[in-house]
Amino acid sequence: EINEKYPQVSYLYDLGYVSEGIDTALDALMEKKYDKVKSAIVKTDIIRKEKSSMQKNYKKFPKSLDFLFFSKEYLSGMKDEIDLSMAKELYLYLIYQLNYDFVIIDVPSDLTNIATIDGIIFSNKVFTVITQDVSSIGYSIFNLNELEKKDIEIKKKNYFIVNRHIDSNFKDSDIKRWIECSDLITVGDYSREFIDANLEGIPAILNSKDSNLSEDINKIKNNILKK
Repeated sequence: EINEKYPQVSYLYDLGYVSEGIDTALDALMEKKYDKVKSAIVKTDIIRKEKSSMQKNYKKFPKSLDFLFFSKEYLSGMKDEIDLSMAKELYLYLIYQLNYDFVIIDVPSDLTNIATIDGIIFSNKVFTVITQDVSSIGYSIFNLNELEKKDIEIKKKNYFIVNRHIDSNFKDSDIKRWIECSDLITVGDYSREFIDANLEGIPAILNSKDSNLSEDINKIKNNILKK
């Protein structure tokens, strides 16, 4: 999770108090100390065995799901700013050296952030999350056009996810015509489901009994797996 300010996943699942993280992994790559990259990764198969008030939840996580966050020292401002120019090397190292099948990168929508730019350039697929709010769509289109002006190809591998989707006068056909795409991935408004899951400290998909949520998440999953 490339969020230097308010990372959500690490907080919700009580995984954020790590002394090593993205910052130490980037430093390790720069210094060619590759073993330190591994030690910065939060591995589910390990945390499932540790004594923790969250252990019951961790046991519900897939064993092969690992996480990488900024360290607690970096997030608290105790460490100097890091060189994000090594982000590309980190992404490629996870894929080609540590042999992860998938690396899902949550990046801020900040076109001045080199980790975001490299994530877009080196990803096979990009998922842009928008809402039915016209400003959300407008800014997303502006950002995509700015990237294209810089010769960063994104439109052919970009998928739009319309979050908190509801039936309204702003029809899907209107959105498709505006953003010039033939398909949208829609996720309904499951605010209550996510609030309840966040309170429990577990991903909503593992906590919800709403079959509609499962279907919507599966739409995203199938697009990730689709060749």
